[in-house]
Amino acid sequence: MSKVTAILLAYYPERTNHISGIINILNSGTRPPDEIIVLCNRPDLNIDAKCIKSDVNLGNRARYPLALTIPSDYYFFIDDDVAPREKTIENYLSYGFDGVLGHCGKVTRNGNYSTPLIWGDKIKETQDVDILIGVGSMFASFSAIANMASLETEIRHFHEYNNGREGDIILSMANKCKVVKTDISSMTYSLGQKGVGMYLEDNHVQMRKNITKAIYDWRITNSI
Repeated sequence: MSKVTAILLAYYPERTNHISGIINILNSGTRPPDEIIVLCNRPDLNIDAKCIKSDVNLGNRARYPLALTIPSDYYFFIDDDVAPREKTIENYLSYGFDGVLGHCGKVTRNGNYSTPLIWGDKIKETQDVDILIGVGSMFASFSAIANMASLETEIRHFHEYNNGREGDIILSMANKCKVVKTDISSMTYSLGQKGVGMYLEDNHVQMRKNITKAIYDWRITNSI
């Protein structure tokens, strides 16, 4: 049976009370993860779980290299403002997909980030996409994380790279990815961002546009 590791990202004190509930849902699902790790970028937060704490804010991308230190067949990446449902992991696993799956993505024609969102609960069948939008949840195979690391060796000198901040986009563009069809039993849902998050920064969307276009152009130039 495939091993699944859930990696839950925590930073904001405003969302700390979400964590125990997310863990409870994960453990009570139809396919619980084999291991749950909370990556906490604030050591002052009191979290009653298996936790890796840092006194330096490593950002949201730290979960990806962390995954390579925890051998697993698949990784379920989830933020502290989103909850899974009972069949979320079961649904992801049913595809047996070597790549990255999510509930929200885009087809970025010519590297254009400003294209419509594709949501898993709005489509009739699973759809190939160019990038997945994290919105708190992505499901990746072990080799997908390794592919991400390989891509970063090529693009880390880009001005748009910005220390790999836009990890969900980089992970997507290093792999085949799909938005999976979901229903009420498997679609993740928002717990509320509590007025905090990177999305509030003035240049957040523009940085995502920039890295998407830069990687797209690089892939075209190198026939990837």
